[in-house]
Amino acid sequence: MFNSGLRKEAQRDLEVAVEDYEKKVETRQKKLEELYNSRTQLKKQLQYAIEYIDGLANKPVGINADMKEVKIQYTRFENLLIAAKKQYDEDLKAAGGTVAGGVAAGVGVAALAPTAAMAIATTFGTASTGVAISTLSGAAATNAALAWLGGGAIAAGGSGMAGGSALLAAAGPIGWTIGGAALIGGGLLANGKNKKAAEQMRKQTVEVKAAEKGENTLIYETDRVINLTNGDSDYIRSGLQVFTTSYPNNAREFSNEQWQNIIAFVHDMKASAKSLNWVLGEDRKFHAQD
Repeated sequence: MFNSGLRKEAQRDLEVAVEDYEKKVETRQKKLEELYNSRTQLKKQLQYAIEYIDGLANKPVGINADMKEVKIQYTRFENLLIAAKKQYDEDLKAAGGTVAGGVAAGVGVAALAPTAAMAIATTFGTASTGVAISTLSGAAATNAALAWLGGGAIAAGGSGMAGGSALLAAAGPIGWTIGGAALIGGGLLANGKNKKAAEQMRKQTVEVKAAEKGENTLIYETDRVINLTNGDSDYIRSGLQVFTTSYPNNAREFSNEQWQNIIAFVHDMKASAKSLNWVLGEDRKFHAQD
């Protein structure tokens, strides 16, 4: 067959690129789930901190504004978790109660493992349209969220390699079929069109490698936010340990240094609570929501 060597070389290159990309996709998904777990731990520490500050007697009213903002951000994140869990349970029920059923039925978030589904909800928060993901139906919610990773190919109904793989890549270990697989085993090769098949596989290889670079960026960015989130949790935990064991329960009995420490602590709580609701943008960076 003419150009069979070109075809085989292009096929090998594509298969290697896909394998490398799949590894990065798996790493990225684990990082998103790790971020979700870190955020739930930070939420827990913030809850303890809110209870402590609320329990202080004779607090100056000046601290109330910061605490109000802390509670707004805390409640926003909590409501997202509740809405996402409700949506997941409804979709799972519609799919027959199993993740496998969700895949077979094509029912959005029911095709995700629970932790992966919650990771998606907390990573994206709102769709690119500004509509809360939790208010969308299952499939629309999944597509809206993952379109950010796939450069819009999913939302637009496209089947580009980066976009198509991104949809199920974030769904955990349920697997996905990349476009090159159809090319490798499909009509072009069966018809002996080696040169054309090789050209298309090379094009697909370039797309996969570009998508892999995007995954590397997202892995790095998610790691950054994980470290910040874990640091905030440790800071709040350590602060509460000091306050609850050595500070008076009445703010009027605080020394000036103790009161300044509490003010700084509440200010930092506000920043930490806001970070709970950071969402991933199209630039693969986390940003504060309006």
